[in-house]
Amino acid sequence: MEPAAYFDSVEDRLLSDTLIATVDFVDRWQTAVNGYFRARLTLANEQRLEFAEYVQRGSSGNLEVITYAYQWMAADNSLLCRWDNTPHYPRLPGFPCHRHDGGEGQVFSDEPRTIFAVLEEIARRIA
Repeated sequence: MEPAAYFDSVEDRLLSDTLIATVDFVDRWQTAVNGYFRARLTLANEQRLEFAEYVQRGSSGNLEVITYAYQWMAADNSLLCRWDNTPHYPRLPGFPCHRHDGGEGQVFSDEPRTIFAVLEEIARRIA
């Protein structure tokens, strides 16, 4: 999949998902081999989700999310959960993928994520 096609599918999801009330597209660029996407969402329950993904075509030709950060916040801007793969917790299993639940001190090992997986997780948690 080309980065442009992937980002088009992300935009389609953001604009059609009933979980999402508004979308602010902050940045998007892509080439034939890589790209970056950033957006701020207001959810239907007034919570917010800010995210960024950098994607790149791997050696096998498949598109991979190389770096990501998804920050889910309550209406008062308090952190509910943040998923990212910034390499700053090298002792966690699954390094560099991790999540912050609630506060900065609550860090746990996690699996690689995409915006699609994060939206599904949020939908499960608020249902």
